[in-house]
Amino acid sequence: MTCAAVLGLSVSALASTYTKVTADPGNWSGEYLIVYENGETGYAMDGSLDNPDATTNFFEVSLGEGKIVGDHDGSLFTVSPKTGGYSILSTSEKYIGSSTTGTSGNLKSSTTDDFTNVISWTNGHVQIKSADKFYLIYNTSSKKFRYYTSESTNTQFYKKDGGSATNPAASVTLNASTITRNQYERFALQATVVGEDASKPCTEVISW
Repeated sequence: MTCAAVLGLSVSALASTYTKVTADPGNWSGEYLIVYENGETGYAMDGSLDNPDATTNFFEVSLGEGKIVGDHDGSLFTVSPKTGGYSILSTSEKYIGSSTTGTSGNLKSSTTDDFTNVISWTNGHVQIKSADKFYLIYNTSSKKFRYYTSESTNTQFYKKDGGSATNPAASVTLNASTITRNQYERFALQATVVGEDASKPCTEVISW
């Protein structure tokens, strides 16, 4: 989350917006949240993990009117074209895919572009297929994202929009005791902004 302030001690929280893909764009290049939709709640694959196949490799997001609003840029996946399909690169700089010899329920990663994913729009959802036989889905039983032999009609891409939006779920805490005057005759205010994910507060010193 980003803290923003203007003179007069007005502080607001800014968040990114991610819009659901609802048709085949022709070219899938871009930055996306990979999301399993479950009513008004979604489970997004966590692209910030050094190990994409970690025990918990997802986080919850709120879904509304085809958009997700929040500070999730650190969990994006970048889709880029390559021969035979696309590469999928996490924010943690790990390419993901499946083993050609593996069994259902695997997820491989590498710092080099070793995997090819075929991405298509099928019956209202995104289909991500690797090694020509495994689909990237969220498994509701094991509660994690992996490649399986069966696809899921709940898998969707939410593409990052340009710009920022005010996050209505954020609150701002200002402590007057943190207002200080430094040697350059300027004032500094420390503001703590807590958004939808309270485990990731944003604390910045804002000067004017």
